[in-house]
Amino acid sequence: MSAPQPVQPSYLGPAGRPEPPSAWDFLKQQVVGEEYRESNLNILKATAFFALGIVFVRSSLGGALVPVF
Repeated sequence: MSAPQPVQPSYLGPAGRPEPPSAWDFLKQQVVGEEYRESNLNILKATAFFALGIVFVRSSLGGALVPVF
């Protein structure tokens, strides 16, 4: 008769340290994830609108904003 096998406790986590999340994991979860997509698109639209406004004011078309009397 052989000795019984030792029972490993199942409540302990993995023996090794978990790998930290990579940048690709962050992009998949926080940037293009379903629950964050709508708000991220709103931020992108606002940033693009702001950048286009800066370009417009800095260009020669910015003079159209100054009233001439």
